[in-house]
Amino acid sequence: MSSIVFEGITKRFGDAVAVDDLSLEVRDGEFLVLLGPSGCGKTTALRMIAGLDAPSAGSIRIGDRVVDDLEPAERNISMVFQSYALYPHMTVARNIESPMLARKVAAPDGTVRKLTKAERSQRIAEAAAGLGLEDLLDRKPAALSGGQRQRVALARAIVGRPEAFLMDEPLSNLDAKLRVATRAELVRLHERLGTTIVYVTHDQVEAMTMADRVALLDAGRLQQVGTPQEVYDRPANRFVAQFLGSPPMNVLRLDGRPGWTGVRPEHVELAPAGAPGALAEGVVGATEWLGHERHVHVEVAGQPVIVREPVDAPVRAPGGAVALLVVPEHLHGFDDDTGARIT
Repeated sequence: MSSIVFEGITKRFGDAVAVDDLSLEVRDGEFLVLLGPSGCGKTTALRMIAGLDAPSAGSIRIGDRVVDDLEPAERNISMVFQSYALYPHMTVARNIESPMLARKVAAPDGTVRKLTKAERSQRIAEAAAGLGLEDLLDRKPAALSGGQRQRVALARAIVGRPEAFLMDEPLSNLDAKLRVATRAELVRLHERLGTTIVYVTHDQVEAMTMADRVALLDAGRLQQVGTPQEVYDRPANRFVAQFLGSPPMNVLRLDGRPGWTGVRPEHVELAPAGAPGALAEGVVGATEWLGHERHVHVEVAGQPVIVREPVDAPVRAPGGAVALLVVPEHLHGFDDDTGARIT
């Protein structure tokens, strides 16, 4: 296990800045998720850890080593991609074994040697058992489901016993049910191995359910780092507020309040128009039924607001006037110009 430290990292592709002055520490044994929209620089940051891209400025440390001049094979990390990248002509066992064939380990006398066949077989068996692949070792990738292929890719990464795992949207090719199951598998895997994981995704649900901490990026710049609950409850700026949450935070302008006012959909209660103490009044639009809850769309002075309600709340007719009630401690303020959080 090792920490990973970005020290003022910038990456340019011509005139375009993909990562802008990134300073961030991934703690030893931590599951850190790099989260953000497409093009925010998260995959570029991951590739720089792996040595697949070189920083334009700054430095990267893995453990006690500055790795700026090290080749990918010298960094002792494993990477899992969006594509499973399995060898189609090899069995599951041989796919898992493949990265160990050239791998060397230190012997007690200080010399370096390759893993023996017995050592490779033991590691294959351990990885397969941990990911439920014992009965699939003789199959080839074409005979596997998408979830099984992804588990093979994870097993292949595990057997090298790296200092860190780098994962680039590994669940994006799976259907919704498999994504949920594989998320849980990854969490259990991290708990069992305790290895540092840097995981890239644009999916906030993956970030909220798996991460020890989340680092949000936008336009190449780090916006906020914290536990999932911290960044959800106290977003550092308007971008974070509206990126995290499904539905996202409502952010609108209100008479008598400076800047932008934000409130989560679950913190708004609808009441009859004219109710005392209302934050604002609006007109009901569409209602979305989700089985366990419903989302009511309300227009407030030309601005959209989504309210999350239980299914047994009174049904609001489209076009009806309503008041929006919010407990003051659930309100968030954001600066007009910078978007930064204000008290």
